[in-house]
Amino acid sequence: MGVGWLEGKQQLQKAKLEHRVAEAQQKSKLISDTMSNNHSWELAALAADRLTILRQFSFWLFTAPIIYTVFSPEDAQRVWNALEAVPDWVIGVQLTMTGFIWASRPLSNLGAMLTSKRPYPSLKQKS
Repeated sequence: MGVGWLEGKQQLQKAKLEHRVAEAQQKSKLISDTMSNNHSWELAALAADRLTILRQFSFWLFTAPIIYTVFSPEDAQRVWNALEAVPDWVIGVQLTMTGFIWASRPLSNLGAMLTSKRPYPSLKQKS
């Protein structure tokens, strides 16, 4: 049983490595291809969204008290009273972090589009 497990583990590692190599080759191809009209969008699609878990957490952080209030208004009142005791600067920091988590991905895509040297069809000047 140990040999089969080890072989399976090695095959899994090899497959992961091959996937990384293929992804790097595709990114390299996209970067060098200046004729492609969807260069930035394809690169953005290849990039992993590393903030997905933080987005889900922040969504539930703000949504949970509301859902709790819907199902148990009397018990949820304690949560709202506790939230009123939180200092304003803590709320400001929390909202800033949440804003960054939700805006970072769209802004990075926008940055890639704006820094591109190719003119986009909607930005071309008419002659």
